[in-house]
Amino acid sequence: MLINGAGAKQVSVSAVQSTSSMLVAGTGRPLLLLHGFNAAASLVWWPVFRALSENFRVVAPDLPGLGESEALPGPPSASRVVGWLGDVIEECCDGPVTLVATSLSGGFGLRFAAAHPDRVRGLILTDSQGLAPFRPPPGFLIATTLNRLRPSQATAGRLVRYVIHDQDDVRRIHGPLWDVFISYMVSQTGRGEVRRAMSGFATRAVTRPVPVALLEDIEPPVGLIWGWHDRPFPISIAKEVSSQFGWPLEVIDDAGHLPYIEQPSTFVNAVNALAGRP
Repeated sequence: MLINGAGAKQVSVSAVQSTSSMLVAGTGRPLLLLHGFNAAASLVWWPVFRALSENFRVVAPDLPGLGESEALPGPPSASRVVGWLGDVIEECCDGPVTLVATSLSGGFGLRFAAAHPDRVRGLILTDSQGLAPFRPPPGFLIATTLNRLRPSQATAGRLVRYVIHDQDDVRRIHGPLWDVFISYMVSQTGRGEVRRAMSGFATRAVTRPVPVALLEDIEPPVGLIWGWHDRPFPISIAKEVSSQFGWPLEVIDDAGHLPYIEQPSTFVNAVNALAGRP
């Protein structure tokens, strides 16, 4: 596994709406990592999982229908996923959690924090959906659709060009593990149940922003981490939201949509700084 040596274990929890798989490591205050629109699911956190687990008890679930988690009964609407998230937190986290939600999952994290402020110590949004209407480059939508419908090294490579700022730098940082990760992502995308789950998320969750009134009512502290070169969710979104709501913003240079993969050390430092706020 990509996280071998990180002290992580993979567990399954059946006392939720469906059997859910997650990676767990570390001790201390709970930090729950929610991955985005990615067939690799929780393994997308592999570059930062070990470092984060040095300071927190890290829980990284696979979203319903992705990774090793079973799909929810019925379509993966935002309300269903928020309910699932509450069950996961109740079963796996001791006390209020710090949520780190990226991309697709940002909207779920926002809705959960608004509905359950007593269960959220803080919310950290990373290159997040839900803060503005989704208007990505047309080429990104084409690449995402092709990768989902015809998974291969070629279609994965086409998608990566839109989400990674500097692939040469990523290869320098991660070496052969980068190719292992891409191969795993391709193999997972080829699974019928994963493709069905991704289609459900794409049609029901990805394009809908969270209402401004709900954002204004969020009580737990919210922080933002953003890659300067993010193409699907431009940095202008983060700057505007940070200014409007007073949410602190950590900008990661030389990173696109996946700063935890592209600049892992800087990302971990940003999470530690934001999660350490009172």
